Amino acid sequence: NRVFVDNNLGGIALNQGRLDDALLYYHRALRALEQIGGSLWVMGVLTLNLGAAYVKRDESSLGFEYLERARDLFAQAKSRDLLPELHRRLAEAHQAQSELVAAQREAETSLALAEELAMLGEQGLTRRELGKIAAQVGRTDDAERELQHAIHILTEVGDNYGRACAQLSLAEVCSHASDAARRAQLLGECMPVFERLGATLEMARAQTLLSIS
Repeated sequence: NRVFVDNNLGGIALNQGRLDDALLYYHRALRALEQIGGSLWVMGVLTLNLGAAYVKRDESSLGFEYLERARDLFAQAKSRDLLPELHRRLAEAHQAQSELVAAQREAETSLALAEELAMLGEQGLTRRELGKIAAQVGRTDDAERELQHAIHILTEVGDNYGRACAQLSLAEVCSHASDAARRAQLLGECMPVFERLGATLEMARAQTLLSIS
């Protein structure tokens, strides 16, 4: 029970940008699981979450280490249900290191798996990642299309945090395109979600966009 509570607390801390706390919870859960000889699948979940936290903390080398360990654990457990998220997190890690070809490849793998497994929410999150990658390489039209698709899907599945993150990414694309009115509309929709959830990192990005005249 403590393992699952710590994993949930880690997820909340991760979304709120309290990355040190997220790592503390995830590591504590993993240590407890190792002591009781827990399942390979749950160990893979915790290792995947640690990888995601390290990537968000700009420690991509550690992120890759944990994500690859999670891949091995899921293979041993013969489980595929978290592979879409695993490849999406790998895409995030590659993007953080400006390895955009690899990031694109991992995101496309994630999307293909999510479609195969009929995981609509994961499809939305991966399309958000594809939009971010397209924006980083200057393919503004592709970025806008993927992010709009992500917003539609994430709204449909009720993922308010994911939808708000996609809206923020689209607002950043609009910033580059000097579309002030649309940028303001998107920020007006996503900022209340970040404020309610205490998502400090995303709120800081949104406030930076607000300061653009």
